[in-house]
Amino acid sequence: MFISIHYRIVFLIFLLGITFGCDSSCNGESDSQKTTEEVVDTGPDDENDFSGTDAGNEAPSIGQADSQAFGCGDFVFDPPPIDIGGNLASGYEPSGADWHETLNKILLVSDEGVVSMMSADGSGLANWNVGGDLEGITVADETSDFIYLGVENPDGIKEFNFVTGQVTRSFNLTPWMQGASNAGLEALIFVPDDFDPEGGLFYAGHQGEGSIYVFKLPIKTSSSSTVVEFVKKWVPVPGRTDLAGLDYEESTGLLYAIYDSANKLSAFKLDGTLVQEWALPHNDQEGFVRSKSCDFIVAQDTGKKVWFYERNDNRITASLDQLTRLSNRLSQIQNDDGSFDWQQDINLPLTPQITGFQNVTGITALGFFDADLWIDAPLLQGTLDATASYLDGLITAFLVNPADVSKNLSCPNWTFLAWYLEINPTPALQDKVINAFGQLLDVRDPVFGNDPGMRVDGIINRIIQARVALPGIIPWDLSLCVEAVGAMANLSENFSSDYGNALSLLSTYTQNTFLPQYDADPTLESGDISLAMPLFVMATSPQAPSFEALIEDLLAHLKELVAPSGQVTNSSANDNAYQATAYALLAFKGTRDESAQNVQTYLESLIGEFGVVDPATNLETYEVDGEILRALSYGDLK
Repeated sequence: MFISIHYRIVFLIFLLGITFGCDSSCNGESDSQKTTEEVVDTGPDDENDFSGTDAGNEAPSIGQADSQAFGCGDFVFDPPPIDIGGNLASGYEPSGADWHETLNKILLVSDEGVVSMMSADGSGLANWNVGGDLEGITVADETSDFIYLGVENPDGIKEFNFVTGQVTRSFNLTPWMQGASNAGLEALIFVPDDFDPEGGLFYAGHQGEGSIYVFKLPIKTSSSSTVVEFVKKWVPVPGRTDLAGLDYEESTGLLYAIYDSANKLSAFKLDGTLVQEWALPHNDQEGFVRSKSCDFIVAQDTGKKVWFYERNDNRITASLDQLTRLSNRLSQIQNDDGSFDWQQDINLPLTPQITGFQNVTGITALGFFDADLWIDAPLLQGTLDATASYLDGLITAFLVNPADVSKNLSCPNWTFLAWYLEINPTPALQDKVINAFGQLLDVRDPVFGNDPGMRVDGIINRIIQARVALPGIIPWDLSLCVEAVGAMANLSENFSSDYGNALSLLSTYTQNTFLPQYDADPTLESGDISLAMPLFVMATSPQAPSFEALIEDLLAHLKELVAPSGQVTNSSANDNAYQATAYALLAFKGTRDESAQNVQTYLESLIGEFGVVDPATNLETYEVDGEILRALSYGDLK
């Protein structure tokens, strides 16, 4: 059900080091007040400095730990697959598979040394007799004519040009990787890395050991060198052998491994964390690959079977016209320096020359990332670049004295920077952001930090204390920061343990404190977004299986709030139903709940010439526009 494997009073708040968002006090301020009354541009009514943003007289808002991590979702093995291997030669033993996305072709190898290429229906078969005991095949660069073949005995990798039909060089792995004639290298996959001069690393699976060996090969820096650099070795599942196939899903950062005798498909993070496992319905399965369109292939080493599983088509129907309209509106209202304002009467002129508020900027801009996957909007990259430049300036000011809480950034700003760097690798900026975030955590919090075993407890406890007068908003606020830690953990392994600790603290508070309060008063102010955001953050985290009972509980509560129209609200005081509905949509998509389509359609219906406007006041809240864009664009659309 869950995807296992892409978060944001003024004087007091500054003393606490928190940066929320706007409230009604933001209304009517002059342009000069925007930059002089708010320290460090913290905007409206602030809270979440390693925190979040509150959209004032509406409920709060957010970001996500892994923006692009929705991927294809769960594997569904029913209905039964189609065997597309019928055109393969008699005796062909498929032992490895990959998908060439540019050519839209399936690549196979057989134990007898044959390389094959065919369409997804098995037609258009082409074969090359390369020789050797071939067990793995992978594409490292889809713009080149080369593919790479895993050889079992002696263990090695061959570079093969499928245009000329020639092996161009061979890489010897036997100094590190050896096995019996039928229990050595059995799987091969290339894992891209934009910062690696070779474009990434090769992961080779050892069948007899159940180990994965990681190598760097000079495939970019040389066309002739056969030097092999050993990087590391690890055992994904201690005690389990017969590792027979590997695949890597870039959208989620997950490594998939097939275990033949166990008939299991396992998903891992690259740090070795086991995310989820599935039972496979057949035997002798030695190759696996999933395409970007979410169809997947399992190669069976007997009977020349190549099983084609069509995508589990539970995609959300979306209006790309409405996504484009809202995205263009947000680009239009962005300030010249890349910042965003909170809200404005649509009858008043825009003031792009004035700096907006840091604590609403990141959260407003997060929706652009997923929108860019679906719509043709040439201006989006410039919009993202401008916000990144604005936040870069805030990072510079923060690094002068990381202990100065008035210079802290709201959590969604860290999330924005992490996501931006994932798709726009910039080593200097990445080093700067990682350094700043590490210093932020290292400072901890001498007032609220009480656990020397972790760095995030002070941030979490400080938010809880700062929001004591509005308890219904606390889990939402915490989730914004947990998402930020998760986004930074995807950027750097330095923050992996911090992310785990933050998730644990969020789940504990939500389970033990918030839910009893909400059950006692279902109209608890901001309770709807505090059901939705923790649900989304936990359900889309690598630790989702650990939170299954809590996820089920939150989902059941949230589904009770869905009106027939698709609007979601608990009708609490000062509730902004548009904002609550946006977070609910994220949560429903994150859990693949059937409610998502109705909610998606409702939110799309709200978008007009000026984004989403409150008809009673003519106010357009830009933060809510951004949150709605993110929710509408997130996930698997059609």
